[in-house]
Amino acid sequence: MYFFLVFVPLHLLKKKMHLCQLSDRNFHLYTHKAQACACHNEYLHETNIEELGEKLSVRFNAFCADYGKELVLAFEPGKFLVSQAGYFLTEVNSVKQTTSTVFAQVNSGFNHLIRPMLYGAQHSIENISNPEERERFYSVVGYICETDTFANNRKIAEIRDGDVLCFHNADAYCFSMASNYNSRYRPAEVLWHNEEAHLIRQAESFDDLVKNQVVLDFKENVLT
Repeated sequence: MYFFLVFVPLHLLKKKMHLCQLSDRNFHLYTHKAQACACHNEYLHETNIEELGEKLSVRFNAFCADYGKELVLAFEPGKFLVSQAGYFLTEVNSVKQTTSTVFAQVNSGFNHLIRPMLYGAQHSIENISNPEERERFYSVVGYICETDTFANNRKIAEIRDGDVLCFHNADAYCFSMASNYNSRYRPAEVLWHNEEAHLIRQAESFDDLVKNQVVLDFKENVLT
C-alpha cells in the first residue's frame, strides 16, 4: 500500500487541491493515517494572501518611488507553496537489521517519488503509525530491482512491519514526475478537505498499463 497525501490550505491553491494519492482498496482504512499526519504537520498554517499583498505593495511602491521609476514586480512562488501542501504515504513491507544499518523497505519506489534518487533531494520522513516511539536510524528503501533509496541513516520513530511512513514536501514534483517504470502503477489521489478525505483520482491497474497499446497481427505477412 502506498498513497500520497496533499493538504492545500492556501488561498492560492484552492482551485488545485490534490490531497493524497492512494494506491489500493484500503483507502478508507487509512484515512485516519492521513488525519494523524495532519495533526503532526508543522506547516499547516494558512497563508494570509491579502496581508501579504498589502505589505509587499507598500514596500515595493516605496522602492519604486526611491528608484524614480515605475517597475513591474513578477514572481512565481511555485515549489515553496506547493510542495508543503503534499505528503507521500507508504506502507512498510519489512524491517531488516544488518551490521551497518537498519533497512525499512516500503511498498513504493522511485517510480512514485524520484527526487531522492534523481538528484539527492531530502524529504523529511515521519512514522505516523507510531510517532511517539523512540527514534532509531534507518535507511528507507523501495521495491525497484536496482538502487532505490529514499533516505540513508535517517532518524525516525521506531518502525515496524505495516507502519505507514509520511514523506513531507512531496506535492511539487512527486506525482507529476511519477511513472510506470518496471510496470508499476501510479497511485490514486485523495483530497483532504474539511476533515474529510475525497478520492479525486483512481489508482491505476494493469488495464491502464496496456490500454493504449496497439496489437498487430503479422500472420498475413508471414512467407509460406
